[in-house]
Amino acid sequence: MNFLELKSGKFIFVDTVKHYSSFIFAKTDTPVKIDKFYNTDNIYQFIGCRTKDIRKFKEAMRILEENMEILGYDDYPRVCKRMFQELKV
Repeated sequence: MNFLELKSGKFIFVDTVKHYSSFIFAKTDTPVKIDKFYNTDNIYQFIGCRTKDIRKFKEAMRILEENMEILGYDDYPRVCKRMFQELKV
């Protein structure tokens, strides 16, 4: 899982510092308001956001997760798991 729903319509998700999610949000016509970037390392970061279209957001997150390996980020699933575990500490 590459995102966490904080409350209805508010999320935190893992993206690269190159912000590949922006391309996917545009491609899927997903309305997202980015609230804050949380830098955690040189490659990945948490991003806080809001959306009114939760279904489209979750679909965009699925597409992002699928495309990370194609983009060369083989460790993305492991990094997401680790980052969210550390967040809950």
